[in-house]
Amino acid sequence: MDAITYKNKINSQESKKTITCDNNIISYSISGNDYASSAIVFLNGFYNSKASWVKQQRNPYLKKNYKLLFFDYRGFGDSFFIKPHTYDIYDLVNDVLIILDTENISDVTLCGYSAGGIISLVFAHYNSEMCRNLILLNTSTELSLIMQHLLKNTVNLLDKQVAFEDIYSFLYPWFYSEHYYEKIIRNQKFFQKGNLVSYSNQAIKLFIDAVFNNDLKIEILTSDIKIPLLLIGSMKDKIFPISGMKKLAKKAKNAELHILSNSGHASYIEKYKEINQIIQNFLE
Repeated sequence: MDAITYKNKINSQESKKTITCDNNIISYSISGNDYASSAIVFLNGFYNSKASWVKQQRNPYLKKNYKLLFFDYRGFGDSFFIKPHTYDIYDLVNDVLIILDTENISDVTLCGYSAGGIISLVFAHYNSEMCRNLILLNTSTELSLIMQHLLKNTVNLLDKQVAFEDIYSFLYPWFYSEHYYEKIIRNQKFFQKGNLVSYSNQAIKLFIDAVFNNDLKIEILTSDIKIPLLLIGSMKDKIFPISGMKKLAKKAKNAELHILSNSGHASYIEKYKEINQIIQNFLE
């Protein structure tokens, strides 16, 4: 294969696809190096879509060396319910497995942010044979009191038929540092366009129940993980305190912990250059 063809293959636009599973249409996309033997699977936070990883998708190192797989959870973004029904966190793990099987991918690094990190922990625990690395961004075994309050009141407002788009307007400031929030205020239209995600009240409630309202023993799941584990947290994270990330690092067999000093919960957006460099150093 000549160099020009190879370069075009790496820099080709993402391939957008769907699968049907368990009465759901799951939307996913693949970009990066089509010829790479290993893939990185990115798992979103609970109100995000696959589009939120744009800074990682465009990263030269990642797209040159890996297949990059992004997907939307049930009822989020471009995914939708055929027939809405309750599900649990193991069903979300199974969605990932079905996508990987469809694409014939068996060597993966999981990169989970926030709620996506919890899903990643469960996936790695039960599918360690196909996991090369595990990367957890702003995820821990402990929700802050602020986040517990936000989740509880989000569900209460959803039950009262308040549109999640309106609820989101008071939720998202908690996810950023004050410095970055000032930037958001100055560029409000750009921010709203980049973070506009399609979802229903029902999709939000079902996801909260599946991921946050369970009796998972995350500490036990982590202690069983022997693959290389990268944890990145933030001093100003109001959602997942760094104390929980430190506990995860101690429980794991082979963990590397980085704490960013000037970032809120959404560090992979606020400090994407630092995050991408830490991930590259970890993977090299």
